Amino acid sequence: MTLSSVSEVVLTNGSGYAVYEVAAANPNAQESAQFPTFVVLPPLTPPAVAQETIALAPVSSVTTASATAPVPRFAAVQVQDDCKLLGGCKAPVVLPPRLLLAFRSVEPNGICQRMYGDFKESTPVPLRHMYGVGITLRIGRVNARAEMPDCVAHVVAGHFHPEHVITRKVRFEDAHEAIGDPTIRVAFVRDGIE
Repeated sequence: MTLSSVSEVVLTNGSGYAVYEVAAANPNAQESAQFPTFVVLPPLTPPAVAQETIALAPVSSVTTASATAPVPRFAAVQVQDDCKLLGGCKAPVVLPPRLLLAFRSVEPNGICQRMYGDFKESTPVPLRHMYGVGITLRIGRVNARAEMPDCVAHVVAGHFHPEHVITRKVRFEDAHEAIGDPTIRVAFVRDGIE
């Protein structure tokens, strides 16, 4: 069965409950269920803690036959990790330090622009952190033309000095030799342009 909707759990005094009912089961087979849960905290000044637990219900401490205790009833036990049983867990994602710093520096509901890829098949991203903060990730070349009028205005006003950023100028014809230069900024220029 696939869950086709998401609902908010209303909190009362900081706690809330979501109840799922098993409508069909096979007593002759080991079955499992997964309940996707999203815990979202708004940006708060004081530190906030969120946690979730799962249990079969109804929970009862009665361990003997009883005419008044619920049937069936379950003991409140810590649910075991099902990673090895289901094989659905992966090793923790390790992000490159620069990429991690970029994601942690984005303001809530902000945009993280990545101008280039790693040229690998896949790159890990911290989706849980991005979801909680509301980060939009854009990958691709920056639309420099759209930003050019404001940038030129800053240069004309003397607020920005591009000559301090460019550390080496190279002709387009020589780009293949200079592309591996570890210099901070290499500018490729056409003949006749200073």
